[in-house]
Amino acid sequence: MCAPPDRLTSGGDIPQIMSLSTERSLTILNWDGESDKPTGLQKIVTVEEDKPKNRFNDGKADPSGKVWAGTLGGEISPGVFEQKAAAFYSFKNPRSPVKHLSNVSMSNGLTWTRDLKTLYYIDTLKGQIEAFDNDPKTEKLSNGRVIVDFKEKGITGNPDGLTIDTEGKLWVANFNGGQERGHEPHDWTPRSPANVDEGIHDAVPYSAVGMARGVVIADAPDDSVGAGLRPTEKSLRQPADTAILRVDSTTGSVLRTLQIPANKVTCAVFGGADLDELYVTTANIRDTPEERGKFPLGGTTFRVTGLGVKGYSGDKAILDLE
Repeated sequence: MCAPPDRLTSGGDIPQIMSLSTERSLTILNWDGESDKPTGLQKIVTVEEDKPKNRFNDGKADPSGKVWAGTLGGEISPGVFEQKAAAFYSFKNPRSPVKHLSNVSMSNGLTWTRDLKTLYYIDTLKGQIEAFDNDPKTEKLSNGRVIVDFKEKGITGNPDGLTIDTEGKLWVANFNGGQERGHEPHDWTPRSPANVDEGIHDAVPYSAVGMARGVVIADAPDDSVGAGLRPTEKSLRQPADTAILRVDSTTGSVLRTLQIPANKVTCAVFGGADLDELYVTTANIRDTPEERGKFPLGGTTFRVTGLGVKGYSGDKAILDLE
């Protein structure tokens, strides 16, 4: 999943029950946020029993608390997936998922307008950001349309994770968006790990991300991305430099692009005390030695500051398990 596990209930500041996917199953995890082992793992429902090589990819809760998630086709060879063999679901009743889209290849980023009337969605292998009218009462999607087509706009890479800001603009992660350009290795000075509870985010080399405490954040050196990962305004004349795109959700115009010193950018979410910081995850899966030389910071989580816009906090999943 690009998106973090959705918390169902919480004790203090640390989620204790979270929803997540394991292979083709929606699963409930009981965890105190500190221990190295969960106290419980409950499988709720499994989809696509006839396609054992498929698995869930991305998913999150919408503003009403309903969980949505989609699958990707089975891996035929390293990095090559069966196309049009997956689907996209919602889980208002978690044991009876509703299939909204079939013939999906790689279900990925998703986000909504706060009134839930529009869903924005990415099937990565289509190379597009799509929009659908969403009726929360009937649980039906309709009027599918393309907002951005990467190929038509000459954008190198593949759309991946997706989020929305308070102005209704989309922020899109671009996987393989820097494949034609590398970044020189930098000399990092380690400092103390982040303490999420106190909101302190000191720059350290990436080692692990995902614990409720001690999350590692890496702020890029000043010469990597503006200064301290402040956004840089760029036109699309050099599309290979584009790691994050801010898109007008109505016109499809690319309003802003951000450079990140990593090639495989997977997701972006807003965070920080004022929800005005963008947290960007990246990957280095299957990188060759040459690619790791060009992008030594692949697999790092970055914090982008100074954007001048705010987003929304993650929505809590509401699942009726009775």
